[in-house]
Amino acid sequence: MTRQVTLVCGPPCSGKTTWVAEHASPDDIVVDHDALARHLGSTRHHNHGPALRGQAERYVAQLLRHVATMEHGTAWVIRTAPTATHRARLAHYLRAARTVLLLPPLPELLTRARARPARRETTKAIKIWLARYTPRDGDEVITG
Repeated sequence: MTRQVTLVCGPPCSGKTTWVAEHASPDDIVVDHDALARHLGSTRHHNHGPALRGQAERYVAQLLRHVATMEHGTAWVIRTAPTATHRARLAHYLRAARTVLLLPPLPELLTRARARPARRETTKAIKIWLARYTPRDGDEVITG
């Protein structure tokens, strides 16, 4: 069995979870903060309350350690990671073979944000992400 780790990054509403769902197999490990928060009891799909957000992040940290040390299997790690430095460090730590950066145009991100219950908070998060974004050689950028 081989080892394949893909780091999937991008701003809120970029389609990270959807993209992974389209590419992952049922037996693959998927590290998704939002899915973990819902599993822990959040009734929201995004923008979880502080207590559940912290609890989910602790589980994410455990899963990241597992993925970083696994010798066999396939894992997909979903993180926002706007800076090149953050993506590089995370990819190195995970020994990721690929870093996919989903970067749809701003109008598309804002249209998707308007469909969410916390649209103002999501719109603000998108703009903060884009202001912090730095490109990185080696990222596989998907703009569509």
